[in-house]
Amino acid sequence: MESIRFLHCADLHLGAELSSLGNLASSRREELFMTFERILSICREEKPDFLLMAGDVFDTDAPEPSLSLRVKEGLASIPETQVIIAPGNHDYLSARSPYLTQWSPNVHIFSRDVYCFPFPEKGVYVYGAGFTASYEPEPLLMRIPPEKEGAIRLGVLHGDLLAASGYNPVSEGDLRKSGLHYVALGHVHQPSPTVLRAGKTAYAYSGSPEGCGFDELGARGIYGGSILPGGKVEASFRPICRRIYAAAPVDISGFTDPAAQEETVLSSLRKEYGENFAQNIYKIYLRGNCSLTPEGLHALGARLSDSLYFCKLRDQTAPQEDWEALSQETSLKGMFVKEMLKRLGKAKTKEELERNRQALRFGLKALEGEVEGDED
Repeated sequence: MESIRFLHCADLHLGAELSSLGNLASSRREELFMTFERILSICREEKPDFLLMAGDVFDTDAPEPSLSLRVKEGLASIPETQVIIAPGNHDYLSARSPYLTQWSPNVHIFSRDVYCFPFPEKGVYVYGAGFTASYEPEPLLMRIPPEKEGAIRLGVLHGDLLAASGYNPVSEGDLRKSGLHYVALGHVHQPSPTVLRAGKTAYAYSGSPEGCGFDELGARGIYGGSILPGGKVEASFRPICRRIYAAAPVDISGFTDPAAQEETVLSSLRKEYGENFAQNIYKIYLRGNCSLTPEGLHALGARLSDSLYFCKLRDQTAPQEDWEALSQETSLKGMFVKEMLKRLGKAKTKEELERNRQALRFGLKALEGEVEGDED
């Protein structure tokens, strides 16, 4: 057995609508493709033996022909790397799937009848399966042949480590019994913090290389590594995303002027996310004691739109009211404030104090009918 090197990616969702970004959606779609090009660039620079793509390369089973062609041409540009694709629940194998058309010789796609790609010259066998519908409630890869003496055995699957999942459930027990050295998983957009183990089998979710929404916060990327003689797996997460989605609480207590509020927000983001903070995609939670009117919120948003690539504002401030005076009222609001002030007085940590303050602010807004949903 000789060592082999691999890159593992999944859930690129090329062609996604990204409608929540408004007029930035089109340019952001191109950025997703540019991150795909970054993966190709890494392949050209490092020449891994395999690029393992664990599903949802496209956001739909029938992407635009021009997009399919760009992906085909991109993968054809790395002929020294064998590309293995396991279609997922978004880009499943339908009658109109581009996966059923001609691809370059270095690209291998699991289909209805293909569960193994052998590479005897490398001593490698790659096992996997592709979705044939948007839901696959039964495990797609039920049986794997016995181990071949001295061979490296890889797996590429789009699936879920939940027994009741409708997306190709993959159990740790099956992974443990598979005899595979490494299983490249897709579907879960959060990357595994490190390579996981089920017996002798190593596995990981690479996550999405670019975030597509505020449910995908933080750094995004791919996994890369090697399988050494003897079957030892050495792999790690590599962030490659152009931007991150971030949820950022900012306290604007005491600031009433939009210009001062803007500077406070930008200063907080710079401190938290570094000098390149402006390129990120933010949902900013405005907090603190501040009489923020709808007009004021709009003014602040207009100012921040000139400084940040994209942001949404969520008003979680509380009016600058005299809480002690409110607690003396003989009303439901007064009773609520009185109880919350008791809790504030008993708080033992800074975190507990802030949680209780936030609960007081939310409670007052709810009693005043001002609580809004937190849609994306």
